[in-house]
Amino acid sequence: MGVQLRDLGTQLRAGLTFGNRSRDAKFLKGLPLVRKDDIGPFSLSIHELPAFRDDGAERPKNREHFRAPLLLVSEFLRQVPSPRLVLAIAQRDIVFTSGTFGASFAHAQLEIAYLVAGILGSALASWFLLMTGSAFGLWMRRARPRDIVAMPAPALDKSAGPGAGQRVIQLVGEFHGRPPSSADWNALDEAVFDLYGMDSEDRIIIRDGLLRAGWQWQEGRSRSVEPVGVNELQTYARGFLTSMDAWFSATERMRMRAKIYDFPEDATYRVVRFVLEERSCPSVI
Repeated sequence: MGVQLRDLGTQLRAGLTFGNRSRDAKFLKGLPLVRKDDIGPFSLSIHELPAFRDDGAERPKNREHFRAPLLLVSEFLRQVPSPRLVLAIAQRDIVFTSGTFGASFAHAQLEIAYLVAGILGSALASWFLLMTGSAFGLWMRRARPRDIVAMPAPALDKSAGPGAGQRVIQLVGEFHGRPPSSADWNALDEAVFDLYGMDSEDRIIIRDGLLRAGWQWQEGRSRSVEPVGVNELQTYARGFLTSMDAWFSATERMRMRAKIYDFPEDATYRVVRFVLEERSCPSVI
């Protein structure tokens, strides 16, 4: 993704650092000031932000770094409700501070900024950061710019056209007007999976990674040891049988039957039994 962003004339940069205020920053005065806690998921209210009024900063950056439209990414992931990067698009020049990364899309289409935001806000990005990030996954719920831009990405300019990319763009646009629901997060994930051409096995792995990423928070760890219900057992069985059917399809002479034992909710065990049968696939639950 970093290579493609550079081709679009932008990159993900760290925000302004006040520090000892030793360098001139008057050229930023009057712009709205964003701190890391001001960013939604996919929401940012420009009208509620204070104006930047300082004369100096230790690292004021270049004026072009704050040129709209801006993709803003919080350094710290949140569980909203599942662990994801927190980001938003600002369509007005603003000043963002340390703890926030920003990429100016002043020389690119606004839709591409929305597309990148959707990709980075998806379960795929959370899984990628869990697996490869220099900090996230080591009980440090943060991401670095180099971790984020290392993520593989489809051709952004082509993907912004009709198809899955346009669906991602549409969803991100809707989220800027209202908080996404659980169904909205699932829709975004599915659109990004389609954009990347993920098959059913890929999607199982990535969603499992999203679940495991939630263990970085106490709430997620507590939930991980709660008893599972029939729905979770069906999902597990379906994923296992999907992988097995890929093998059984070679001869079309075998399949599996998954039997879910309907124990009471307070029972100690949850059981799924897999039985091999001499019948053609697909397997059944």
